[in-house]
Amino acid sequence: MERGISEHKITEDNKIAAVRWFDNKVVNMASNFAAIEPTDTVKRWGKKQKAYVQIQRPLVIALYNKSMGGVDKSGFLVSLYRTFIRSRKWTLRVIFHYFKASVCNSWLEYRRDRSMGKFVTEWIY
Repeated sequence: MERGISEHKITEDNKIAAVRWFDNKVVNMASNFAAIEPTDTVKRWGKKQKAYVQIQRPLVIALYNKSMGGVDKSGFLVSLYRTFIRSRKWTLRVIFHYFKASVCNSWLEYRRDRSMGKFVTEWIY
């Protein structure tokens, strides 16, 4: 496949679109919100041309890339703190993972609120 080519299939009731886009590798996505149109152009480094080339990017990929920042940051922060729990039970690992995720997300929300000028003046019990 040539870089920048995209294919899509839409259900008969036009509710779900499956999109395949070739960038460096094939990217498959399904969405009930957006499909391919309208496309935009992005710059990518072409190894053969040894220069930047313009390729077409579907709307669903652009929306995904735009909104992934918070999820990536949360996942990064969760991975920084290793849980020193030695248990064979998977349930404890899952519980501790969600605890770490909730603490990291709370920290991100606190930092966002502080940057907007919101301060906690009174603790709510």
